[in-house]
Amino acid sequence: PIVWDTCSGVEGDHPCNITEPDQNGDTFGLYAHFGRPIVLDFSTGWCGPCRVAAEHAQEVQDLYRDSGLLYVTVLIETANGGSPTQADVAAWANTYDITDSPVVASSRAILQSGGGTWALSGWPTFYYIDREMVLRDIDRGYNPGEVIHSIEWLLTL
Repeated sequence: PIVWDTCSGVEGDHPCNITEPDQNGDTFGLYAHFGRPIVLDFSTGWCGPCRVAAEHAQEVQDLYRDSGLLYVTVLIETANGGSPTQADVAAWANTYDITDSPVVASSRAILQSGGGTWALSGWPTFYYIDREMVLRDIDRGYNPGEVIHSIEWLLTL
């Protein structure tokens, strides 16, 4: 298995692993995707821009499929502020027609504010991870052009 002495949510570092249930009931493991460029979209069910980003998640996955890109939605809270379950992420995937882009159930526990390593100051927050599992860029808020620009840049690394 892949491990590092340290991990963090800081650009230039290895991100800490995420192992949580996905919409299919399987355990998603971030480190299992070493060698692929990855976009992590940290979202909540109550966030309007998060829902707009979700409308495009499968489209982005499809657009960059041949590059090996993996677009992952990490759902931190439900629409009523609770921690999402596997059923909640399955419903999210169904609502937004996400077929093979992982939607992962997590919670505020992985955020710095909850004792974890991921620092968020707005919703959604996008983390761009290169093929060597190094965090290269962070975008706060949803701007479709910026997401595409960041992915295009990530794919040059």
